[in-house]
Amino acid sequence: MKNFMYVDFENINKEAELNSIFSRFIKSNEDWEIVYFIGQNQTKQQNQIAITSHKTTPIRIYPIDKTGKNALDINLVLYLGKIIEKFGDNAFHYIISNDKIYDNLNEKNIKRIDSPKKGDLEDVDDKYIKEIDALPNKPRKEKSMRNFLKGKKDIPENMREKIINYYFCNKQ
Repeated sequence: MKNFMYVDFENINKEAELNSIFSRFIKSNEDWEIVYFIGQNQTKQQNQIAITSHKTTPIRIYPIDKTGKNALDINLVLYLGKIIEKFGDNAFHYIISNDKIYDNLNEKNIKRIDSPKKGDLEDVDDKYIKEIDALPNKPRKEKSMRNFLKGKKDIPENMREKIINYYFCNKQ
């Protein structure tokens, strides 16, 4: 299964945020591609972050040379449509953006990921994350992960929600 990550670099462009998201999703044994959508007003320094942010995964830089309301978002959705047409149900798509407009996309294999809040990533016991990451068929959707965690009686109830936040960056 191919995995695509589309980064809305206009609103998620800090190296720490990107590294946090990448470390939760991108595993070396999976087929990933990162596509950065970079607006006309991005700085050269920010472009360098995009180029060097994840060295082990193929990346594409998609510069947007138009300005205006939602110019980057429109181009991202256009590109996404082309990839969906090419791969169909054989790919998962993760849009890294704080823009809730992407929540309206009506495809089952698309998930929008928010920028993580400081508290979202704290206090998660590493042993649970390592156990989940080692699974050959790790749950990819939030509902599947919740169902999986319900069956894990050795994981305390309060830790389950932290694990959900770790993988899906839910806002509370």
